[in-house]
Amino acid sequence: METALCIFMLFLAGVSANITGQHVTTGECVCVAGTNVNARTSASLSASVGAVLNTGDCFKIHGGILTHDGYTWYQLSHVSGTQNLWVAGTLLNKAAASSCSGGSSGSCTATAKSLACQLLQMHNSGKVHLWDRHPSGVHDNAYALNNIRDTCNGHQASRSHYTCSECRSPGAPGGHVCLSETLLRYLVDLGTHGYIHINEIAGACHSCHSYHYRGTAVDIDPGSRKHELISKCSSMGGWPNDEINHIHFVFFDITAMQNFSCEEFTGLLRSSFAGRKIIYKDVTDTTMDDAKLGGLQGDPQGTIYISEIQNKARGTKDHKWVALNRGNLYLSMVIHLPPPIPHKSNVQTYLERYDLEVVGALALICTLHEMSIPGACLKWPNDVWVKGHKIAGFLAEHGGPLPGSKEDKHLFVLGMGINVNSDMRRNPDLIGIATSIRCENGGVVTSRETVLAEVCNKLEFYLGLSHEDLFREASKFLLFRAKQKVRVQPVLGGKMFSATVEELQEDWCIIVRDTNGQQVRCYSHDHSLRPMPSSAIYVYSGRMADSWKARLILNSLKSVVDTSQFFVDALNDEKLAEGIWQKDAVLMVIGELNPKESKTVENFAPIQKFIASGGSVLLIKNKTEQIFPNIVVPAQPLEQSGPLSEVYFCDKNFTALTTGSALTFNPDAKSEVIGQYNSHDSGSPSAVLVKVGAGKCAVLGFNIEITYNDVDTVSNLTEIDKISDSLSKTIVTRDDYLNYVISFLIKQ
Repeated sequence: METALCIFMLFLAGVSANITGQHVTTGECVCVAGTNVNARTSASLSASVGAVLNTGDCFKIHGGILTHDGYTWYQLSHVSGTQNLWVAGTLLNKAAASSCSGGSSGSCTATAKSLACQLLQMHNSGKVHLWDRHPSGVHDNAYALNNIRDTCNGHQASRSHYTCSECRSPGAPGGHVCLSETLLRYLVDLGTHGYIHINEIAGACHSCHSYHYRGTAVDIDPGSRKHELISKCSSMGGWPNDEINHIHFVFFDITAMQNFSCEEFTGLLRSSFAGRKIIYKDVTDTTMDDAKLGGLQGDPQGTIYISEIQNKARGTKDHKWVALNRGNLYLSMVIHLPPPIPHKSNVQTYLERYDLEVVGALALICTLHEMSIPGACLKWPNDVWVKGHKIAGFLAEHGGPLPGSKEDKHLFVLGMGINVNSDMRRNPDLIGIATSIRCENGGVVTSRETVLAEVCNKLEFYLGLSHEDLFREASKFLLFRAKQKVRVQPVLGGKMFSATVEELQEDWCIIVRDTNGQQVRCYSHDHSLRPMPSSAIYVYSGRMADSWKARLILNSLKSVVDTSQFFVDALNDEKLAEGIWQKDAVLMVIGELNPKESKTVENFAPIQKFIASGGSVLLIKNKTEQIFPNIVVPAQPLEQSGPLSEVYFCDKNFTALTTGSALTFNPDAKSEVIGQYNSHDSGSPSAVLVKVGAGKCAVLGFNIEITYNDVDTVSNLTEIDKISDSLSKTIVTRDDYLNYVISFLIKQ
């Protein structure tokens, strides 16, 4: 898809920010002006990103000021824990000292402060006991009581700094951290319903990568309330782990799980009416009905009804919309428009409805492009897709005349469902169908308040365009283009048929021509269109395959590759032998073979023919000589002390399950290393790329397909919860690595 510029950006009056050239002193407070601002480890555009900042994040100048890469860089204190990071002056504003009221340890959210003060009051009244010591006997300022007292005072909580048997090097990290709102809310809820004894929060020495150091874990002596505490933790998206003498509670998806902050959202708005009134509910049946009722009762234009969960959410054509995953955006907005004109294709449908849905979609698309998710496009007429996966849907409904309107205005309700922080790729009901901003943004948990504020800021611009101008803008971001092959499904029955797109007309009708040469006019209320890829990726699923792992590979590929370009399917022995698959195949993937099945290289003759003629093959935990005669990349079992290993590639790394017969390689000059275990520079190869005939073959030494959702079915594993937790932390980086490997084999 061609790159298109959001016209909105040409007219946007951005935040004025630039301290370059101003007199700035050490200790002076500055604030970030902009979204997704990279704070880097040194004063250079090529330096690693240590943190991603947004408008309103404020820090003190640490002292360093350097000019490099055409920018003047300023070193900020304690941006990420104890890290002092660099930000370009063009993205900073001077601010009052009160904005950096947290002192050297920085400040946290007002909500966290309020919750901590409630907890401290409970401690003082005897409802809660916050421990003022560590089991180790080490004395510092990081006891549970100190953590809560510091947070109540508007500061970050102190972390311990000493070594222990769980982490001999480097030991507990020291410094400070903000305690998560979800964790604090959990503790306040527990204290409200009975006595609890809180042992540790951010202090003491734990495993080297403990969530305690992130402010997202707590150790509690449960007393007689064990089952209640575990159940409550799970219901809030946490991860309880019974460690005999206490229970360890982790909220590892912390920002994604905390409730939407209307206060923070309002502070980010630049709109005149969109979002200026917002009504929040934790759970509702559907915000569409809430907004329709509110609009008819006098809510002003732009009023938003938002909830964390909708039990009866609906989509286009009354299809069910799954709105049960916390961490996303589910909302409806009140819109006032002139009386609608019935659409010529259906008297119950209005052109204004289509326009309104496109307005919402374009506002989100431009927001995603600003977040460096350029693949976002308009899937006709009211969905936003990224690489073949749905990231958002929009629904407009007419609510009738507005009572008492002097301008004869009518009520419309614009519903939005935007996947922000949920791991949609691992949702068993949505595999290969959906994605989220987090999944497309390297696993970074995203501020929902920022996303919605940016959508509102842009929505007013698109709402002000004429129908003709809106159509021209939408045409830049369309998924379906002229001459593209599609599958068309009539909504009211009838067989699906293949067709070629001819054009999109200004009334949002797509003209297609079927294989019989017949022209068909498609409106969204009577037809559904899907891309028909011309290239295929196949996963071997014959008798020699480990069927469970083949299924996991299939799911992984459907979730991460661009399914608008590539068809992903399983290939059994019968179809393999027929050879028809080679006409559209660009990649064959072979997972770990079943050791109980007899096999020889002759069994894979069709695959040998495929790669010899220029095809590509990905082997997962298989040796090359098992598939290809005379092609040997020396491999041996990976030596390891536990079931997990870190896999490094480029400047990233992720945790992988490397149990059983995980392999490492001794590549020769004909092989290229494309992954390493446990080190960027000196680790043993975890994956190699080798040329076979006119084609290419990548070989992975571990089961990349096994994710945190699957470890409970792996035999001979202990501490499954901890393993699953470790895998979940870097799951999106694992996805990125799979795409990275595939990029050596095919063009995406």
